[in-house]
Amino acid sequence: MNGSAFHDPLAFIEEMKIDELRNFARRQATDLRTGLLTLDALKIALSMRTDYPLQLVTVDIVNLHGINNSHGREVGNLYIAAVGRTLLRAASTDDIASRLGGDEFGLITHPESANERMDVIRGYAHAEKDALSARGYTPLDIRCGLVAVPNGNFATIDEAVNKAIDKSYEIRPGTSRC
Repeated sequence: MNGSAFHDPLAFIEEMKIDELRNFARRQATDLRTGLLTLDALKIALSMRTDYPLQLVTVDIVNLHGINNSHGREVGNLYIAAVGRTLLRAASTDDIASRLGGDEFGLITHPESANERMDVIRGYAHAEKDALSARGYTPLDIRCGLVAVPNGNFATIDEAVNKAIDKSYEIRPGTSRC
């Protein structure tokens, strides 16, 4: 807040409200467990990128519900945080990493780098898997989906997310996963 607000109580209150709104917006835009953008914040970010096509890489934690049931939500939160770290590490400076909700995550990237990003995600996920296994937990298992977001179109992001998640569910046990 600037110093002049202290001389005018109404201006001070207004400035406090603006600061509170900014902080509230930051909290709403960021997932607390992962530090990633929320789905709503991702949609806003994509609405500003409408001039070129993008790819959405989705990452889904396999059997998070079972992990929560057998080990508790605290352990499930470790898996969520692990995937969050994985996406933050895998993202380039132009990418947007987000938690889409529950056990689903997304990375928006350029089409020409999508496969490379998936390889990087695999590498970091393997390291997280080893770290969780070393602590005696069920190994982290993820699956990925990949779908185009034409021209970064805001109107199609829900459809793109659903399509990519559906593709990730098509992967059957014993086949290649992300």
